[in-house]
Amino acid sequence: MHERNLLLTLSYDGTEFSGWQVQASGRTVQGVLEQALSKRHGVRTTVIPAGRTDTGVHAVGQRAGFRSRIHSIPLQRYPAAINSLLPRDVRVTACAEVSEDFHARYDALSREYRYYILPATLADPCYDRYAWGLSQSLDLRRMNRLAGMVVGEHDYAGFAVRTAEVKSTVRRVISAGFYPEGRFVVFRIVATGFLWRMVRSLVGSIVTMHQEHSDLFGEILRSGVRPLSLESAPARGLFLHRVRYEHES
Repeated sequence: MHERNLLLTLSYDGTEFSGWQVQASGRTVQGVLEQALSKRHGVRTTVIPAGRTDTGVHAVGQRAGFRSRIHSIPLQRYPAAINSLLPRDVRVTACAEVSEDFHARYDALSREYRYYILPATLADPCYDRYAWGLSQSLDLRRMNRLAGMVVGEHDYAGFAVRTAEVKSTVRRVISAGFYPEGRFVVFRIVATGFLWRMVRSLVGSIVTMHQEHSDLFGEILRSGVRPLSLESAPARGLFLHRVRYEHES
């Protein structure tokens, strides 16, 4: 029977997950999603994500492709059919049929992440799982000056943790900047691709350096050397917000 190539849109709270990718131990988003799909289809079903999120990172616009031999479920009913088998911290929000040769990862034109900072003198437990609470003052003008430096094609080795599977640390950032949103300061970055911990490293560096050490930020970008003292922002404030494909433009 002909297989349909389907693309899911996913939202999840990453707090209780050891990231996206299935691993030897630990609960993962891919693991619970594949378990639900396999149960619904009666055969082992694998998914291909647009990108792999780390431990504690959330998503409101993750995308994942898989092949299905079930034709009896209309596309608009797929989310409900899968969600009934998923835990409460993962939800399928949409399902679309794509071309036979479509690939969720390699066909992505861009990925957008947003990082939420909550400037406050006292921690707020209502947002502790979804934002980085900071008591220090933030100067958005200075922060955006540093954010503007990362736009374009650069070697981001100094703001990432390199893994053996990565052949090149050069990426193209389409846009990056901080803006106020209610009680939050949000960092929005769009790129064709990201390195491991790249967004969290950029946020942590800009927050730390924008007041007095902006020259150091530029030096790290130019040299590609990550200082041992460089700290990443915590995972809890990071959301994979959107993945864009040509057929959806």
